[in-house]
Amino acid sequence: MTAVLPGLRRIGLVYQADTSSLLARDLLDVAERRGLHVEFRLCRSRKDLLPALNELRGQVDVLVVLNDDLTSTPGAQEIITKWALKNHVPLAAPSPEWVERGALFSYSASYARLGEEMSGVAGLILDGAMQSSDFGMLRSREFELAVNQATARLLGVEIPRGLQVDETY
Repeated sequence: MTAVLPGLRRIGLVYQADTSSLLARDLLDVAERRGLHVEFRLCRSRKDLLPALNELRGQVDVLVVLNDDLTSTPGAQEIITKWALKNHVPLAAPSPEWVERGALFSYSASYARLGEEMSGVAGLILDGAMQSSDFGMLRSREFELAVNQATARLLGVEIPRGLQVDETY
């Protein structure tokens, strides 16, 4: 995030309280080591999103969204993206698909890439080469930085020269 937004000091985070608390805690640890402040807003359902986002207005330099049971729904994505654009808050999203819909950037694997990787895992299990219990936490091996240039212009964000951008919208 700091490569895309060098002046970043305050991070806002909305997430599904029941499933993403550990991930939010890990983000907090990393952010604090870098001298960044994190404002958490826990949500249990889509109706909690807008009030939580409104509490962050004027409080954060960037809004971060985790990929969880709540934020992965199309309705939640629309609420979050519209709020970020309306309030001129850069949105760091969990996938390039969000960037295509208006988020400023993501650094992750696309849903298509994740599907391809999981297909390989399923093939190993179906072939009997491995058992599902043989796998721990799986993470993508390939990440890409996706940036929405129209959103950057709207927000007045200058993407630093020399930054390796893999996908632009």
